[in-house]
Amino acid sequence: MEIGCGFGLPGLLLAKTGALSLLACDINPRAVANTLENAAKNNIENVDVIESDIFSNIPPGKKFDIIFWNYPWNLVPAKFEFGDDIERGAFDPGYGQLERFLSEAQAFLAEGGKILLGFGINARDDLLECIVAANDLRSVIVKWGPGSNIDLAYRLFSIRSSATAYGFRPSRGLL
Repeated sequence: MEIGCGFGLPGLLLAKTGALSLLACDINPRAVANTLENAAKNNIENVDVIESDIFSNIPPGKKFDIIFWNYPWNLVPAKFEFGDDIERGAFDPGYGQLERFLSEAQAFLAEGGKILLGFGINARDDLLECIVAANDLRSVIVKWGPGSNIDLAYRLFSIRSSATAYGFRPSRGLL
């Protein structure tokens, strides 16, 4: 599943190169139409694209092995008012969308599934880690890559619901 698919590039690439299926969603109906158009132009048939505000229109009980979001990591004040759709896709007031995403995502993960979260180098890792911990999740960086502009450097986090997913073990104290 891809959240906030925009024009669909990451999800459509995976659907074309081996994923059995893809459900992509975006809050913006123009992004949904754009992703559907790009799927048709590239003869990608194993994709469904729907309008959804994060998980709001995802069928209950639907499970995914991977949920990917190239997150709009630009933090703005919680009371920020969007001026247009571009700002809606680029800013997350008070990281409220991120909190909602991580609190709801676990209900849509298949057993052993994971969240992949694209997060900019200029994003607030401290807030991400607080939200991850508050939802009893664990995260690791699986990819780090600077863009052509260092301000656009990017990290890909893998986030799982089990404390043992990455080899973490509960402390047993000293013997």
